[in-house]
Amino acid sequence: MQWTTWEPPIVQWRTNALYHWTLALGLNDTDELKKHAAIDVSWFWQQASKRLETKWIRRYKDTVELSRGRREAVWFYKGKMNAAEQLINKSKEGMQQTAFIDENGEWTYEMLAGYVQEAAGKLRAAGINKGERAAVAAEPDKQSAVIFMALAYIGAVACPYYTRWTAETEAQAHTHFQPEWLIIKTGAFVSEAEERYGLAAAKIIQLDGEPSSKYKQWQTLPAGKNKEKPEKTNGTDPAMVLFNESEKGASEGYVLSHANLFIKSGTEIGLVWDVRPKDRLWWLSREWGFDQLFAMFGTFANNAAYCLFSWNDQGADAGSTIEAQGITHIGVDSLSARTASVQAQSKWKEYHLHSLRYVLTWEEDWMRSDLQWVMNVLTRGRIPLLKAFGGAGASGMIIADLPDRGVHPEKYNSRLPGMVADTWDSEGYAVRHAPGRIVVKKPWPGSREVSVDGQVKYNGAPWSLWKDVWAGTGFLIDDEEGYTYAGEQSDINKVGQRTVSLLPLEKWLEGMDSVETALLRWNGGSAEAVIAPAEGWSGSIGWKQELAERWLEAQTFPLKSIQIVSAPPDNVNKRVWRNVFKRGTFIIEDEEFIFT
Repeated sequence: MQWTTWEPPIVQWRTNALYHWTLALGLNDTDELKKHAAIDVSWFWQQASKRLETKWIRRYKDTVELSRGRREAVWFYKGKMNAAEQLINKSKEGMQQTAFIDENGEWTYEMLAGYVQEAAGKLRAAGINKGERAAVAAEPDKQSAVIFMALAYIGAVACPYYTRWTAETEAQAHTHFQPEWLIIKTGAFVSEAEERYGLAAAKIIQLDGEPSSKYKQWQTLPAGKNKEKPEKTNGTDPAMVLFNESEKGASEGYVLSHANLFIKSGTEIGLVWDVRPKDRLWWLSREWGFDQLFAMFGTFANNAAYCLFSWNDQGADAGSTIEAQGITHIGVDSLSARTASVQAQSKWKEYHLHSLRYVLTWEEDWMRSDLQWVMNVLTRGRIPLLKAFGGAGASGMIIADLPDRGVHPEKYNSRLPGMVADTWDSEGYAVRHAPGRIVVKKPWPGSREVSVDGQVKYNGAPWSLWKDVWAGTGFLIDDEEGYTYAGEQSDINKVGQRTVSLLPLEKWLEGMDSVETALLRWNGGSAEAVIAPAEGWSGSIGWKQELAERWLEAQTFPLKSIQIVSAPPDNVNKRVWRNVFKRGTFIIEDEEFIFT
């Protein structure tokens, strides 16, 4: 399918936060900003901190300290600040602005500050101290949001636990984080969690459900003082530990420090995603994860309103909520897009969505049916889909769509100011028009540490390929007009003189009328495919032979086999299905056709 590139209207761009900040720095455009930031990254992040009006308990000695080299750069060296305190300590006027919105109404920043301070007192009364680790198992709502902020406020380290984790991932994450406390909102499952996680009952705080004398009850904990003081944390102290689920499970948790979390999220949510004071951002998600927590902290850092509305499986109230509440930014991933798309497009199109300026996503590997629904129903050709590449391991974005230039649904349009990124081949040379590993050549306020077996340790793995260069696990194709996601190492193979990625080839297959969904994996120098035929196609041997011939016409390496499945598995994310396929197990095996 051919997608249309969104071009920024000049009026919209000239109201953009990045545009005004660039001019305020005495620069002409974002290209000049990127050049200045590449020459002196410390200058960029110092200016970013000033823009956010960071309130330092003790001002930092140096913007970046490099005595141990680039790989162990320490940002805002010897500075003291508390990330949560930054979010609720506004000007007199700012304290009266809206901070939170849900079905029950709005909270101002003044109200939010009171609730965070009250929760901080409860956590301290429960016995949670600075530096202690607390797992939070709760769905997104105002109460759990306040608890995440209050944990940072008292200097504790928070980690969200997800219900969607596989048992293997959950066990690995728990082993590496080793929480000293569990704050849980699943009521009836508290006793099950106690047994599963091996925590003493006195270390479990129950938020809802039938009260039990075994556990600490949130409602009965003494509230904090009206002006409960924040912990005077170092900027480098851990604020959160976040795990990414991959094919190998959750091998380590990325540590986000107070300074890095606040400054990176505030800069990128404000400048890249153009969240301004009084804007309203709503992330369609049923669980706390990196994307939602990063968006929430960044929204508050920019004096905007964060929305936590519930929405049902039919997606009907999502569209009406956007319209009724004047949502300006909505965040989606493939799971939320699939859930919302259950509602007929005709129903969604009853909503005008005039307030919506941007659709946002961190999703890398979804440029297919989920994207098509988002493009047809949400963006409608007039609203850009701003995509970001990075995550917890980078403490935020590496490359993304800047709103000052054309936005193509299948590509990221720019590396970011302050992130000196490139794509390299296996020999460490810059590569264009072919898959290359994403690298960052200069330090930035990123995650230097991981949580392993309950200990915070320096993370040297991304620096092990090349000296003083950070190497990510993702591969991108830089065609000098943008960056296309090419997958991870298992998606890349050398075929003859070419480096080939499977993801664009899957997309090519799915562009055929006869194919609903396609997945590929490598088998030596050739590929194997699992294909769900489109409705009305029988998957006959004749059709498969024709498919193989068309493949060979377009590609220079053989398709070894096609595995036909009746349909993609229901309620399974495409990424999950891909990982199962890569591990060699087929979900709905119907018939197989081998090409010789």
